[in-house]
Amino acid sequence: MNAWTLAQYLDRLYPPIPEDASLNGLQVENSGRVNRVALAVDASFHAIQEAARRGAHFLIVHHGLYWKGQDVLPRGVLGKRLRLLFQHDIALYAMHLPMDAHPELGHNAEAARRLEQEIPCTALPFLSGMGRIITLEHPLPVRSLIRLLERVLDAPLLLHWNHGPPTVRRFAFVSGSGLLGLGEALTHHIDAFVTGESRYSAFFTLKETGVHGIFLGHYATERLGLLALKDHLELQGLEVVWIEENVPA
Repeated sequence: MNAWTLAQYLDRLYPPIPEDASLNGLQVENSGRVNRVALAVDASFHAIQEAARRGAHFLIVHHGLYWKGQDVLPRGVLGKRLRLLFQHDIALYAMHLPMDAHPELGHNAEAARRLEQEIPCTALPFLSGMGRIITLEHPLPVRSLIRLLERVLDAPLLLHWNHGPPTVRRFAFVSGSGLLGLGEALTHHIDAFVTGESRYSAFFTLKETGVHGIFLGHYATERLGLLALKDHLELQGLEVVWIEENVPA
């Protein structure tokens, strides 16, 4: 499989979402070779450097280099990253909202799958598939829920706004910067909203509606779909490596 064939396969696997701010797809071409694939959350200099060190010539990321309305002149940080990609003949493929929303190989789908394997619960998509409403068969004390989320999602708690009831029966989960879905989530009578990062404008809404805010890190919650994709690509016979970064946010 060459780089263009793999890119086309990913294009079909993750259909585009028109309102996405990311310019998804193959953002940087290489010579076409794909002997090993690397996955990382961000197209950072470290991720590119590590892909090169581990002999990968195709790098798949959630946060790519090109966004709508962005200055795309190849200078500064962007130029530094592009030079490294070209130097090591690494193709770069980005997928943003399609990975948030994918019904099987997405961040939110993977979070729900892990939780359903661990405890009796049901998960229903909301926010156009970019989030899940999780209903627990047996309600949990909020501290027990936080410990469960930390363990099952491998995402340590960054912040807890303790506004909700002592026991949680239903909560919303949205990866990354998910508080844009708060209004819709509240219509489901949730006890907690779980996402990656906090937003000041949501503090009083959560407080006045009696809903916990549980924040596990933008980076940590957006590893999940990539790890699911890694398993999927390995089943297709590809050699795949995961690049971890230390991002406490």
